[in-house]
Parts: sequence; structure tokens; C-alpha cells
Amino acid sequence: MHGFPNMFMTMAPFAPAAAICNVPVCVDQQCNWIADTIGFVRARGLKSIQPSAAIEDEWMAHHEAVSEPTLLGQNRQSWYRRKGPDGSDRELLAYMGGIPRYREYCDRYSASGYAGFDLA
Repeated sequence: MHGFPNMFMTMAPFAPAAAICNVPVCVDQQCNWIADTIGFVRARGLKSIQPSAAIEDEWMAHHEAVSEPTLLGQNRQSWYRRKGPDGSDRELLAYMGGIPRYREYCDRYSASGYAGFDLA
């Protein structure tokens, strides 16, 4: 999340592991990606990494595009959907684009040297 440098979270909202994934499979991928990312930052003598606001917005737009058309995405009363402070419907918590697509996104960011991320 933009604004929280070096905050890594497995089983996080807006990822398949939030509710729609075999936990060992998803957490293994996420832990490996996190470890590789920390290694990338350290190898360059940097101290922090975080997604830019633009990358975060891009991910949330993609998340909504693949999640909202699903049955879970259309169910406004599900626990899979986060509620706003005023009780309004918010984003579907679980990423519905599939594990392979999620891995593609993660791998693309790694392969690009974390283009679009703020590195310091």
C-alpha cells in the first residue's frame, strides 16, 4: 500500500489469498516474492520500497475489472466485500483474476526492476 514503505503482508486483501486460494500455494508465492523483493532492495544498497500511488491505482482498477463481473463481485451482502465507514459497499476483498494472472503481475514488477515503485 502506498504510504507504507517496507510493509509486506501475506494473505492480504486484494490478493487471491484473501479468501479464494489454497493457502499454502498462495502464501508460498507471496513469501517468495517478498523475499526476492527485499533481496532486490538490499542488493542495491537501498532502504525502502513501496508501490507508487499510480501503481496502486492501476492494480485496484484491474482488481475491480476482474472481480466485479463475478458472482462474488455482484453480491453486495457478502463478507468478501469491505464496507466503508458509512456502511457503503466497497471493494471486493478477494482477487478474482486467478492465481496465474496474479503471479504474472508480481513477476512483471520484479522483472522490470520494480518500475512504478518508489525505491529509496
